[in-house]
Amino acid sequence: MHGLVGTLVASLAPNPAVNTNGGSLRSLTALVSIFVESSRVDDVMKALSSLENVTDTYEVTGEFDIISVVSARDIHEFRDILKNRILRISGVKSTVTSIVLNPHNGFLHQKT
Repeated sequence: MHGLVGTLVASLAPNPAVNTNGGSLRSLTALVSIFVESSRVDDVMKALSSLENVTDTYEVTGEFDIISVVSARDIHEFRDILKNRILRISGVKSTVTSIVLNPHNGFLHQKT
């Protein structure tokens, strides 16, 4: 895997979220590419970084302005994070999401 997405996936730390019973709290990981009003990039970066489920945030060149890595327990929690938190940040115009199905390398890949 090459380019930004390859770099992002290779640089991700394993999700440390564990409940008190030892089970994983978060099983869904998504790369959220975000279009932002150009004058609001710094504000949006700061707001994204303060969200608990946003594990990494990158200002990037190319088609999008920001790419964030978001973790959630399931698709319902992810929808809530996207709809009620990320898309409500002032300056966010729109998003394109890629949900990680099966990481082949990097920290998301866990050998069994």
